[in-house]
Amino acid sequence: MVTLILRDQMERRMTVNWYVKFSLPFFLAAATLILASCGNLYRINYSNIKTDLNYSGSRSVSIGVLDQRPYILSGEKDPKYVGTIRGGYGNPFDLWTQSNLRLTDEMAATVADSLRSKGFKVVMVKAAVGKDNSSMLSEMKSSGAERLVLAEIKDWWSNYYPASFGAEKTELIMNMELKVLDRSGRVLGSSRLKGIAIPPSGWPKDTIPGFYQKKMTGLLNDQSVRRALR
Repeated sequence: MVTLILRDQMERRMTVNWYVKFSLPFFLAAATLILASCGNLYRINYSNIKTDLNYSGSRSVSIGVLDQRPYILSGEKDPKYVGTIRGGYGNPFDLWTQSNLRLTDEMAATVADSLRSKGFKVVMVKAAVGKDNSSMLSEMKSSGAERLVLAEIKDWWSNYYPASFGAEKTELIMNMELKVLDRSGRVLGSSRLKGIAIPPSGWPKDTIPGFYQKKMTGLLNDQSVRRALR
């Protein structure tokens, strides 16, 4: 009787060891994939996005983007913050740039790449968080460029509501002004994005990049901006 009990315990132990040895790596790999997939939901691609400009030019242009979002200046949010995604119970999770770069860097690259692709000579000036308008313009002027393109982000974030709240919906809250100035700092043209826009239904990581491209295209193709750059 004792021998049978011992044999049964040994067989169970062998079964458990086999399970741990062969099944655990599979579950660890699966868990890693799930976590990676979930992580991607919290990031939005703003990289390598060029606008569809309807003009070209050869002027030298200095580009700078200032982040004046109050929740960034206060330190409440990270400069990489681009929105909020809500869980099934309404619990919010922050969204960041996919590249892990600041939103200002991504937007400056969008403007720079768009103008460069149309023949403009581009110089980018990076701005530290909290840098004021006059300091930024002074640095941009020192580049010697013929035109200064300064964008100020006063508000920019997306707000995603899942279907558990009714119809699935994403809001893009925008308040951004772009100015074109000459070497002396005189404003030659400007355009603005302001309001709450509703991108197509879907995960923000899928819908925001194309919508961002469309909005930035409108900002740069504005007649006032186009006239000031040519």
